[in-house]
Amino acid sequence: MKNYLRPISRFLILMGGVCLFSACGEKDAASESDRAASSRSDGPETITILTWEEYFAPEVIAAFEEESGIGVAFDYYQNLGEMNGKILSNPGRYDVIVIDDVTLAEMIEVKQLREIERERLPGLANFSSRYLDQEFDPGNRFSVPYLWGTSMIAYRSDLIAEPEESWNLLWKDEYAGHVALMDEKDDVFAAALLTLGQKIDTRSGEEIEEAVRFLESKVRGNRIELHSLEDIKDRLIAGQCWAALIYSGDAAVIAEEDDRIAYFIPREGAPIWMDSFAIPRESGHVEGAHAFIDFISRPEIAARNANFLWYATPNEKALPMLNEELLADAAIFPLSEVLDRCAFHPRPSEERIEVTNQGMKRVLDAASGVPVALGGNTDAVRVSKLIETGEVVGDAR
Repeated sequence: MKNYLRPISRFLILMGGVCLFSACGEKDAASESDRAASSRSDGPETITILTWEEYFAPEVIAAFEEESGIGVAFDYYQNLGEMNGKILSNPGRYDVIVIDDVTLAEMIEVKQLREIERERLPGLANFSSRYLDQEFDPGNRFSVPYLWGTSMIAYRSDLIAEPEESWNLLWKDEYAGHVALMDEKDDVFAAALLTLGQKIDTRSGEEIEEAVRFLESKVRGNRIELHSLEDIKDRLIAGQCWAALIYSGDAAVIAEEDDRIAYFIPREGAPIWMDSFAIPRESGHVEGAHAFIDFISRPEIAARNANFLWYATPNEKALPMLNEELLADAAIFPLSEVLDRCAFHPRPSEERIEVTNQGMKRVLDAASGVPVALGGNTDAVRVSKLIETGEVVGDAR
C-alpha cells in the first residue's frame, strides 16, 4: 500500500497562485467565512469550493492556480446536513461543490444547481460510461464525476483473527460492545438490508420496516454504537472498536497508519457512493468553475489526485497512470464480480425519505435508550436533530 500518512490539516490555497499550507485542528467557521468572502472581492478572480476536508492533492490545486491565474478558496463541511445548510444560507458564495449522489438528486429536484455547459468540459469524454448517466443525474446535465468508492467493513486483525467476510460480522454476539456504525442513514440501512437478503435500492416499505426492527434490536444496550466517521477511525486505531461500517478510502488510509487494521467488501455486496462536482445556481464565477472542473477531469490530474488520496477514480483514461498498488487494492477497485453485487443508493423519493428518516429516528432512540431529542449519545443527538429538520438524507465522505 502507498507509503504516506494522510495529513490531519487541510491545505489552504490562497490567492495569486501562492500556496500556503497551515496546519490546524478544529477550524473556526467564522474565520473560514471571512477568508473566503475577502478572497472573492480583492485581487484576481477566485473561485470558492465547498468540499470535504483533505479531498484534493495540494500540488493539483497549485498547478491549476498557476496555469489558469484563478485563485482557489475552500470552505468545508463535516456532514451533508452542514453542506445543505451552507448552500441554503449563502447560495451565492460557492462556485463549485463536491456533492454525493443522493444529495445531488435532491438539489437538482429543488433547482439549486446550474446546468453544466458541456462545451466547456471536453474532459467529460475521459470518464467510464459506468459512472455517467446515472439515475441521480440522467445525462449528467448537472454534474461531473470526481471520485467513487463503496461502504465496507474495517476491523482490527489482532482482535478478530479470521473474520467472516460478510455483513454478519457486525452483528455477532461475541463482538457486542465493540462494533460501530457510521451515523449515516443510507449506509446503515444498506448494511441491514443486505444482511437480510434485500436490495439496497428497495422501495418496499415492508422491507425497510424489517431493516428498522433489525437495527433497533442490534443497537439496544450499546451492543452496537453509532458514531461519526472521524470517531470511528479514532476508535479503530485505539482498539475501542473491533469492527465498523466505514468508507473505502478512509479504511485504506487508517490501514496505512496502523497495520493492525484490515478491511473488506462483504460478500453480499455494498453501496457504491460517488462524489461529483456541481455548480450552484447562484455561482458568480461560472467560467472559472467550469475551468476548474475540466482541469480536475484531465487524466493526468485525476491520476495525481487518486494516487494522493488513495481513492478510486471514475476517469477511465487516468487508470494507466495510477499507482500499481492502488489498482491492485481489491477493496478500492473491486473485481468485476464483486462490483456486480454493489449498487448506488436509490434516487430518493419523498416517501422513501420520510420512511427512512422516521426509521433512523427509531434506531437512534433505541441506541440511546431514551428518545434522542431528550439526551443520550452526542452523535445520536446531532443526527436526530438533522433528521427532524429533514437534513439527513444521504451519506457523508
